[in-house]
Amino acid sequence: MSRARKLFAVSLGLLLLAFIQPALAVTAYVTFNTASGYLANGNQFPGEIIFFRSSVANAGNDYEAIPGRLTISGNVTNAAVDLGSTGGYFTAGFNNNQASSAMGCTTSPINYFTSTPNLASNATFNVTITCTTPNSAPTDITLSNATVSTTAGSNAVVGTLSATDADSGDTFTYSLVSGTGSTDNALFTISGNTLRVTNAAALAAGSHSVRIRVTDSGNAFYEMAFAITAMPPPTVTSLSPVFGLVTGGTTVTITGTGFTGATAVAFGGTAAAGFTINSDTQITATAPAGSAGTVDVRVTTPGGTSATGVADHYTYAAPPTVASIAFIAGGGPFKVGDQITIRVQFDKNVVITGSPTLLLETGLIDRVATALTIGGNFVDFRYTVQAGDQSADLDYQSSNALSANGGTIGDATGNVAVLTLPAPGTAGSLGSGFNFVVDGVAPVVTGIVPDAGATAAATSVNYTVTFSEAVTGVDANDFTLTSTGTAFGSIAGVSTSNNLTYTVTVNTITGNGTLRLDLKSSGTGIQDLVGNAVSGGFTSGTTHTVAMATVPGAPTIATATAGNAQATVSFTAPASDGGAAITSYTVMSSPGGITAAGNASPITITGLTNGTAYTFTVTATNSMGPGMASSPSASVTPGTAPVVISVAVPANGRYVTGQNLDFTVNWDQAVIITPPAQISLVIGSATVVADYLSGSGTSATTFRHTVQAGEVDDDGIAVGALASPGGPIRAAVSGIGAMLTLNSVGSTAGVLVGAPTLVLIPPSLPGAMAGIAYNQTLGTLGGTAPYSYAVTAGTLPAGLTLSAGGVLSGTPTAAGMFNVMITATDSNAYTGSQAYALLVLPPMLALTPAAATLPAATASSAYSQSFAATGGSAPYSYAVTAGALPAGLTLNAATGVLSGTPTAAGTFNVSITATDSSTGTGAPFTASKAYTLTVAAPSLVIEQASLPDASGDQAYSQQLTVQGGAAPYRFDVSAGSLPTGLSLSASGQLSGKPTVAGHYDFTARVTDANGFTGTRAYSISVTSSAQAITAFVATPTAPVYADGGTFTVSAHGGASGNPVVFTSLSSSVCVVQGATVTMRAAGMCSLAAEQAGNAMYAAAAQVRLDVGIAAAIPSMTWLDGLSKTYGEADFDLPDPHSNSTGAFTFTSSDPAVARVSGRTVTLVAQGSATLIATQAAAGNYAGTTASVRLVVGARPDPVADRQVTGGVQAPGDGGPRVGQGE
Repeated sequence: MSRARKLFAVSLGLLLLAFIQPALAVTAYVTFNTASGYLANGNQFPGEIIFFRSSVANAGNDYEAIPGRLTISGNVTNAAVDLGSTGGYFTAGFNNNQASSAMGCTTSPINYFTSTPNLASNATFNVTITCTTPNSAPTDITLSNATVSTTAGSNAVVGTLSATDADSGDTFTYSLVSGTGSTDNALFTISGNTLRVTNAAALAAGSHSVRIRVTDSGNAFYEMAFAITAMPPPTVTSLSPVFGLVTGGTTVTITGTGFTGATAVAFGGTAAAGFTINSDTQITATAPAGSAGTVDVRVTTPGGTSATGVADHYTYAAPPTVASIAFIAGGGPFKVGDQITIRVQFDKNVVITGSPTLLLETGLIDRVATALTIGGNFVDFRYTVQAGDQSADLDYQSSNALSANGGTIGDATGNVAVLTLPAPGTAGSLGSGFNFVVDGVAPVVTGIVPDAGATAAATSVNYTVTFSEAVTGVDANDFTLTSTGTAFGSIAGVSTSNNLTYTVTVNTITGNGTLRLDLKSSGTGIQDLVGNAVSGGFTSGTTHTVAMATVPGAPTIATATAGNAQATVSFTAPASDGGAAITSYTVMSSPGGITAAGNASPITITGLTNGTAYTFTVTATNSMGPGMASSPSASVTPGTAPVVISVAVPANGRYVTGQNLDFTVNWDQAVIITPPAQISLVIGSATVVADYLSGSGTSATTFRHTVQAGEVDDDGIAVGALASPGGPIRAAVSGIGAMLTLNSVGSTAGVLVGAPTLVLIPPSLPGAMAGIAYNQTLGTLGGTAPYSYAVTAGTLPAGLTLSAGGVLSGTPTAAGMFNVMITATDSNAYTGSQAYALLVLPPMLALTPAAATLPAATASSAYSQSFAATGGSAPYSYAVTAGALPAGLTLNAATGVLSGTPTAAGTFNVSITATDSSTGTGAPFTASKAYTLTVAAPSLVIEQASLPDASGDQAYSQQLTVQGGAAPYRFDVSAGSLPTGLSLSASGQLSGKPTVAGHYDFTARVTDANGFTGTRAYSISVTSSAQAITAFVATPTAPVYADGGTFTVSAHGGASGNPVVFTSLSSSVCVVQGATVTMRAAGMCSLAAEQAGNAMYAAAAQVRLDVGIAAAIPSMTWLDGLSKTYGEADFDLPDPHSNSTGAFTFTSSDPAVARVSGRTVTLVAQGSATLIATQAAAGNYAGTTASVRLVVGARPDPVADRQVTGGVQAPGDGGPRVGQGE
């Protein structure tokens, strides 16, 4: 707790009443004010305040009386104490015999004096009591973690320190101190409240002791010893099993070292679903779900996380997936009843329960293909085409079309198969590359219509029959005609160009009524391209009306219009077409009988004679022939259209207001003009007209325009177009409209209108400057060249003159504004004037560079910048007229060059003034400009962009170099830390021999001779040195299999000193524990040797050793021997006793004595033979043989062997023998 003082005050008011009379008395009034937190922290006021009185000052313990006491209990508010009526020195103190003693409280002031021995009057006695809460020392230290990994690196955090103290809110410092338990203090440091290990790699595995002191803000302290455990990371040496389901849940036994206190088990970075620490060398974990493939199983303890290697490999078995889907056989298209087989192939063998299905996209109704055959890794599905099914490219319904249908599909390990198919139509789907067409839809007739152009009077009509799809087998016998009235016809034939629409021709049509073409409902033989028969007949076709036609009536002529040797006749159709469409019209002229034909009005008849009057008739024709002619037309006379052959224009000259401009239009024949008629003219920028004046009825017509005020055209008027808004201009004889194009129009370039306007250009004169040559050429718009120029008012500036040709030139010698009037006169004596104001300026000086900011300079680098003046008179002088140049730079007054080497960085503002060499009034002239020059600090760049990595315990040397700044240079490290064992010299040499592997970030700094600096950040990785495993051998080198048999392995490890760990790569053949290999089967035992690294050395590369375990020779016992008598029955040989499971076969060494078939022995003759049992190799055992000797004795002779002949007599000469008792 902080030592902030907790105050409370006790104010004692003593009213001292000093009377001569005994009635006066002293009373003390006490008030307590409690400061916040004092009582709340468990403190108490002093239990009793005692008031002392003495006749002398500072009596101490020699007081004379205790006139009063004040006992305090809990929170005191107000109290009064009677101190009697005797005067003297009064002091307030504490009764330290009370349980709640003073606790550091003091009274102030003391020695309050009243008159003695009796009070002269009442008196007030005030006392303040101050209490300070005592400081409590810390009572405990807690370390958040006491375990550190030996791979944690340098300056690694072990744990966080905290302290227990009764004083709330106190602050603490921590330190390592000597004393009991401080054995390993040198290996650790404390930063703030964090305990760190200096170099974890240097810690030996096991317990290390440190002693830590905590000191509070009152310098009270507490010490405590801690045991810090250094733990190496765990190792994983084997897994069992080494594979499992991708869905997880497999129980895996992990064998290795250093598992005590394990905090995590991960499969390829995914936390195990759960794990149990069985011992320091074994963990049982539940594999999480994972993706197919091999992952590392790693164990994490406070000592770190196990390294990866072959021994920790765990493989997730992938679930079966669909490898392909295809049709078993090609063919098609397929019709109703056809069957299609589809095979779904998986990427591995599958186990299937139930009956899976495959949903196909077959049109309006999707069909289910059912399982037909189930193989090891495939399923064949059968689909039968049904009515209504249709597909242009058969495919399944969706990527989820394959279904287990309530059953299961998976592999032998329990993985559920992934049944997803490629999206329909994409690569790998049924619809990609097979093009199986399914057509289960029967064709139908969708319509029968007669030819739309067939008339009621037609004797032959084509009917179009449209089917829903292409069909074959259509002939005339498939149709019938249904008629009304007397209509009749015959079906003549059938044709088609696409098998989808057919044309049926009906001929010999007669009578009146209707005819409808129908398709028979059965027996037609019509079918589609896949063999589906047409469905039903068709009797809903469109009927054709039959009505025989007559010739048409007479047309009516509307107009006849003459042309050049031709006429155009317009007419309307007759009221009746005779019941048949009109196919043509014929126009005939009179006189001449010239004809012209056409399909509609109007018709132009040619070949007529110009000047001859004609009338015309029109006749209509249909399929029945021509009809009656129309009434004759009005008479017209052909001829040519009038054409303008020339236009005469006014004579050249200038025409003014009131004068006439006459134009004569000459035609190739006499014309009639109905006014108004006009020729458009362009005068200046205005468009006007010349109106028709005279000449109608002749071949020469006149048009006139009278010049109006304001009309001006100095470059010749223009003639436009002829127009006749009053009506067409026609030929006087034929009445044919005239061609209004104006041909051969005379030139009007010299026909000018109005007086010319002369305008001088430019409208204003550019300014001049005194002493500077000036030249300006004047020009004129309007009038007629050539022109002459003169100053007609005002005076030009001295030094300038105006030539008659209009050139104003010279060098002005005076400044100011000059107003003059200049007049131009053209070749026709027309004039134009312009008033000018010419400003002549005094000379102006300009200073360059124009930019206010000068090119930046760099400290310690040479700099040069030129200034130049223009205008006025050279030579010029230059000076700094404001501000100050950077130290090291100077301005040359004659050349204007600012140069030198700046020695300081910063921004400098100066003004440069240039002065010319002019003389006279106002001279010389100057130009000044403010400039800003920035001098940058030099850029020091350490040239090495990166540094090569280092190898542990290997000499390292790199020289840093610098660009920029000024030599000499000095190097140091400004941030981060170098790899342990390396140092950076002031000259930039980074060298040494790294002793701890790891990644190091640091910043190198260089300082030049002027104190400017540059830095570059670097990263160096110190890699562990390589080590290798050698002499990896097995003893014996070629072991022979035995149940539970073992052999040993050995290898020499690398320089890290870590143990070589052996693992089996073929656990079905052999397993390893330490250096002992236990044989599980005969075969190739693949072993791996690995060695972990440390701070100096990388893990050694895995070394593999393949040891062939030979098959064992079985231990086999059989029969000891056999003795048989020839003639005995066949017998069976028993199997020998063997520890191998190999099958037995049996043979005989001498089939002439004994023959063996299977295991049955047949005795063939007397003698001996060896029976051989051969056991085939099986499992871990080789093949072998066992044998037994069979002795076959002779069949006994009844004559020689009395035991055989008892009671039997052998007849002589080979006859039958009978018992001798007979």
